[in-house]
Amino acid sequence: MLQTVEFGQINLVLMALVALDCLVARPKWPRGMLIGIAAAIKLTPAVFVLYFLLRRDYRAAVTSAVSGVVATAIGFVVAPAQSWAFWSDPAGGVSGSPFFTNQTFEAMLVRAGVDGIPRTVVWLLLSAGLLALAVPAIRRAPAPLALVTLAAVGLLVSPTSWSHHWVWVAPALLVAAATAWSKRSAAWTAATVAMAAVFVIAPHQFVHPRGGEQELTWTPLQQFVDGTYVWFTVLLIVLLWSARRSWPPVAR
Repeated sequence: MLQTVEFGQINLVLMALVALDCLVARPKWPRGMLIGIAAAIKLTPAVFVLYFLLRRDYRAAVTSAVSGVVATAIGFVVAPAQSWAFWSDPAGGVSGSPFFTNQTFEAMLVRAGVDGIPRTVVWLLLSAGLLALAVPAIRRAPAPLALVTLAAVGLLVSPTSWSHHWVWVAPALLVAAATAWSKRSAAWTAATVAMAAVFVIAPHQFVHPRGGEQELTWTPLQQFVDGTYVWFTVLLIVLLWSARRSWPPVAR
């Protein structure tokens, strides 16, 4: 989280907008508006529209779409050249980068030497499978847990999620700790401790050589260690899926 501030990133601001939009019980604004604004600033928060769709808050989903379009249009009016450059730039050539801090499905496939159509197919299968596992938690778990679960999905399926993009780890740890306490659950306690260890230690920082696409020369063990954020998060979502029967249907 400190890195996102050091690098001048706005991920904390975007996370705050999303959290307020989804978690405030009776917002003073139309629910969904803040996610639309966040998506106009940086496209990745658009994934949180799924939170509303899966929890059957269709009005908020529509509000997100409309506010995103309006905010983007305002950007083009105020700064047309900069807006065009922003929206027409294909991620600056870093999409699917093999750089060691890129912690996504696609980055792991790139580092493993999977290219072209096979990489796209495997990425689609992994992304669809992960979403299918996460849907019960997003739809029926308590709102904070549902939100951090969707954030995890968004991070993994994105072409690029640098380690400093993983700002949702902090609230995820708080949610896990609160759940462990409220349930007096040894399993949740163990998961919380494991999460803290993985994301504080950040195993990818110990893998060498790196940079200059040296990651493409790594052994399977090096790739496994570097991808700890990815496979550990998948494991957590599998565990959430296994607990799906413990959540009641969302009240509407």
